[in-house]
Amino acid sequence: MILNRKIILSGVVAAFAGLAAIPDSFAGSAPEAEAGAEKPAHPVAMKEDIRVAEVWARAGRRGESAYVFLTVHNDGAVPVLLKGAVSDIATEVRLVRFEMRGPYLRTSRSEPMTVPPNGTLVLDPGVVALQFWKLKRDLFASQRLRFKVDFLGIGRIDTVADVDPRGAVRYSDHSASAGAAAKH
Repeated sequence: MILNRKIILSGVVAAFAGLAAIPDSFAGSAPEAEAGAEKPAHPVAMKEDIRVAEVWARAGRRGESAYVFLTVHNDGAVPVLLKGAVSDIATEVRLVRFEMRGPYLRTSRSEPMTVPPNGTLVLDPGVVALQFWKLKRDLFASQRLRFKVDFLGIGRIDTVADVDPRGAVRYSDHSASAGAAAKH
């Protein structure tokens, strides 16, 4: 009788803790347990599967914005979310989309963007970028900009961008996927 109370009390405590652990002697036998079969674990995104390439930035003046463009390759079997970036040169780094409003090209904040499994996400001029908002100092052409690209669940990846003149335009070899990725 005392043993049954301990088992029941253990089950109640485990259920409240979210563990739902029941002793084998109480649970009985299940065909899966007898065969020793384990449920497969869900795949987890790995930082090692992510590569940031073709990184470049446009120059900018103190107090203004500069934009960084890049390509993210995901060699893993799980999608990864690009959140943005962090840097000490700007007040904030935002993931933004470009859109035409009347005759002007404007930016708006973007939700985190998916880098598909075994796929690529491209941040290209006129489509998507990392906006280094309110630069704390001038960012000149021919400098190198160090920052960390931020991914949900896997953390940050150190990255370096070559800085081009303010009006520079480069397009990646994967530009066709940029428009498609930016629409999601």
